[in-house]
Amino acid sequence: MSLYVESDSQQSGKLVKAYRKNWNFSRNKGSYNTHRDFFSTHWEIHAHSPNLVRMHVESPKNEVDSELNVIKLRLIIGILSRIDKIIEAIKCGEIYIGTRLLSSDKNKSTEVFHVLLDDEFAEASETMKVDKVDDEVGDLIDEVVKKFEKEFQDQNLFSATP
Repeated sequence: MSLYVESDSQQSGKLVKAYRKNWNFSRNKGSYNTHRDFFSTHWEIHAHSPNLVRMHVESPKNEVDSELNVIKLRLIIGILSRIDKIIEAIKCGEIYIGTRLLSSDKNKSTEVFHVLLDDEFAEASETMKVDKVDDEVGDLIDEVVKKFEKEFQDQNLFSATP
């Protein structure tokens, strides 16, 4: 499955995000940066931890949009309900569960899990790293995201994928 890849500069350095078609949604020109009207499921790699591929689910904080935040929590639970299959499918590294799951309502961005890649991937590009993880478990994530398509439509969210 092909991924859309974006790069961004953050205070902590370069950030690479990658996602499948229909993993990112918005309405009314909302986005992560506007803090409203967005929903995103994606992989991330940060410059300060280049061998960690993180699975993130993002929406406005609960105080901004409780309905999207509840969908975020439910999608996270859906992914975690498949964690045994995800762990079994990962061959390129080791999985660790996110540390801020219990406070996901207070944050826009929630790391569901990350993959610490094996040393053989240390010199690979960010795109190659994300492609490898997505090849191994992306279909499992995609199955969960697809279960929420109707709810995204009910919230007037439309694909933000180019």
